[in-house]
Amino acid sequence: MKRLIPILMMAMITIAFGANEDLRAPSDVPSHVFKNENPKGTTYTGPFATPTLVDTIDLSPINSTGYCWGLAYDWERDALWVTQWYGSSYPKMYAIQKHSPCTKVDSVTLGSGVPSYRLGIGYAGSNIMYMAGYNNTIYRIDLTNGTGSVYRTVSGTLEGLDFNGIDDVVYATDWTSNVLGYAKPSQSGAWTTTARPQYPCGVSGAYSGTTPPTLLFQAEEANPAHFYQFRLTNGVPATTPESVWQCDPGQTQGYEADCAFDGHYVYILDQSGPDKIWVYDVGIVLNDTIRWTFETGWQGWTHSSSYTFPNAWGVAWSNLHSGWMPPNAQDSCLWFDDDAAGSGAPPLRDTALSPVIVPHSTTNWLKWGVTYNYLTTPEKLEVGLKYFDGSAWHVVPLRTYTADVSGAWDSADVSAYKTYPRLQVYAYYDDGNGWQWYGAIDNVTINGELYVAQHDVGTTAINQPPTNLLPNTTYQPAATYKNFGNNNETFDVYFVIDSSGTIVYNQTQNITVNAGEDTVITFPNWTCCGTTGISYTIKAYTVMAGDVNPVNDTFSIVAVVNPTFWEILSA
Repeated sequence: MKRLIPILMMAMITIAFGANEDLRAPSDVPSHVFKNENPKGTTYTGPFATPTLVDTIDLSPINSTGYCWGLAYDWERDALWVTQWYGSSYPKMYAIQKHSPCTKVDSVTLGSGVPSYRLGIGYAGSNIMYMAGYNNTIYRIDLTNGTGSVYRTVSGTLEGLDFNGIDDVVYATDWTSNVLGYAKPSQSGAWTTTARPQYPCGVSGAYSGTTPPTLLFQAEEANPAHFYQFRLTNGVPATTPESVWQCDPGQTQGYEADCAFDGHYVYILDQSGPDKIWVYDVGIVLNDTIRWTFETGWQGWTHSSSYTFPNAWGVAWSNLHSGWMPPNAQDSCLWFDDDAAGSGAPPLRDTALSPVIVPHSTTNWLKWGVTYNYLTTPEKLEVGLKYFDGSAWHVVPLRTYTADVSGAWDSADVSAYKTYPRLQVYAYYDDGNGWQWYGAIDNVTINGELYVAQHDVGTTAINQPPTNLLPNTTYQPAATYKNFGNNNETFDVYFVIDSSGTIVYNQTQNITVNAGEDTVITFPNWTCCGTTGISYTIKAYTVMAGDVNPVNDTFSIVAVVNPTFWEILSA
């Protein structure tokens, strides 16, 4: 009888740095700011959407007692800058990685000309940061030496801040007047404001030194807390937001600070003590985003098993099993279904592989939706990454599921692998030699570009003989060979059958296959032996001079002589 086994999950350990540079809360905190939860005020009550929380970054390594405030994305370091908000006794700004655990990339000690209160910040490129000082002044900070100077003044006070160097616009929030303001040109333009619900804190939109931003995000210090998405036209924000997102209920409502945007994710600093950065996905797709939804079939994915669905991975309806579906699934997902394979199925394990990817500088996260009806050990579902180092492929498991997942998003940091020339995403299922349940993945998302080799041929399937052989039966061997490249190719294909180290069948043909196409090649008949239990290793492979990806050349299976291999069903 199938039954569920509870699994204990291990927590990640945060790596700390700079413990001797932690802050203490100063005694002269402004009455409204920092650690004082806002009164309700005029809070937003309209429609909103729920973003996907992909990560939280605990800022304890910067300051265990809290009181961080400013947050900005630095596209040159691909990092987040965080300010320690007050006083000459606490002069540090840190650049940290964009994911947990909190890991330092860079730091600067602030010096002369810098405001006492260091609130919202906006990166302008070339080591220049703009900063709000909890007064009416915007400061220009040189990160090479930590010195500052007055850039301009505005009406009201300033909390959140961002700088758009491409369109020459500066943005800021003012929670004393509850407005979002901007100036274009940034230094000399008139200060234009739009009324906002209480209390607007962070603002961010710029994420590149060459691509003008089209969106501006504004956070608020409210309970419940929201953040807002405005459309930018030549740097000028619309007066009403086009989207509203409600922060995760785990975030400390009413203690929000600055926010940042890296072109993909929205980061909100929450003064929870220890402070945390909450990382949200709001569905923004970069120009180099690759997303496999499986709505049109395999979409270039392949799998290693000679079996077909349900004995292997396959594209099937999203609602295949009631109550088990990845989030935001449309019509189809990539499924395995060990339950449907039946009690008489052989041990089943299969790896689904994405098309090869050329990573970009934006290849930082892998995201996917998953559902998994787990039964018992040693069954497992694994999602991971393969990287090619120029000579061989290496496997990196990212998540191993050994417990139920009714339907959830998951993600993993893959930035450590973006310097390799080739990547692949994989999903591996192993039923542990038992009759288990089922699961699916969907909306697999990564940044990069699909790799198209100039000259690449390989083998994708052995069509005949099957893995279960009837004694003394004649089969016509056949295999599927594919040209993965973008040139028409003529090459040799082989079909070899081995029994205990002795080659008993060896055939070859020379074929021509057009770019991007595949073909099934049949070979002369072969008759297996009559001894039950004898196994054969069957290989089909390609040989072509100049093949840039020999990893996909060979496909192999093991076939066993077995006179009775059907499943006996009982009432």
